[in-house]
Amino acid sequence: GSEMCIRDSIYSYQLENKGSNVDILIALSGSGDSPNIINALKVSNEIGLNNYAILAEAASFAKAWNIDANKI
Repeated sequence: GSEMCIRDSIYSYQLENKGSNVDILIALSGSGDSPNIINALKVSNEIGLNNYAILAEAASFAKAWNIDANKI
């Protein structure tokens, strides 16, 4: 429902409205596959932010981004 949509875009919405290409995004996630974190990283890439992620499960994150987990 709409609650899920709002929760999944809580960080990306803020970046869309307040982020600029001189900002840095530091993402923290235990699973690496939280939709709200993934959406924030996607938006920050579109805006041109520098992204850094601290993740407990690199393989889950890599799967979401189609990245070779061995390179993380």
